[in-house]
Amino acid sequence: FIDVYRLKTRGNRYFFAGNWHEFERRKIRLKVRLFGGKSAYRQIFEEADGQLRRGRHFLTLPLTVRRTVHGPVFRGRGGAYAVRLDLRPSVAAAEQWWRMLKAQNFSGFRQALERQALPMFNVVYADKSDTVFYAFNAQLPFRPASRDWRGPLPGDDPEALTHGRTPFNE
Repeated sequence: FIDVYRLKTRGNRYFFAGNWHEFERRKIRLKVRLFGGKSAYRQIFEEADGQLRRGRHFLTLPLTVRRTVHGPVFRGRGGAYAVRLDLRPSVAAAEQWWRMLKAQNFSGFRQALERQALPMFNVVYADKSDTVFYAFNAQLPFRPASRDWRGPLPGDDPEALTHGRTPFNE
């Protein structure tokens, strides 16, 4: 579900598909509930350059979020990483739930699941005809078997981006 990409960065740019690209940048305000006092958040205070707004039991931190074609960027050990979590809930998810609830038999229920509109969900079906069924119904990205997907992927390689969904029957 989640692919992590190790990025090559230089200032406000990242390397992808043979070229340097500017990070997409957006300013946000992150509300942090306080537990454990100010010392527990010392690093966050320092990174926010002291621009904190205090509320009764929270702080609001102004942050700049960076994104690449892969997704949001995080700093970690060894550099910058982008995370791709391709889950898109939509109106189709509500329709799938409705079709699952209204199914008169297993065939209708399975047909509703084949829409794959739910981002991630374990589904169990049972009826009075002794049909029992389990599926992990999710929007799973298609990942070619030719690549090792278990660790961070090269962020500069466009072939490492996942495209499309794995069909329900697989």
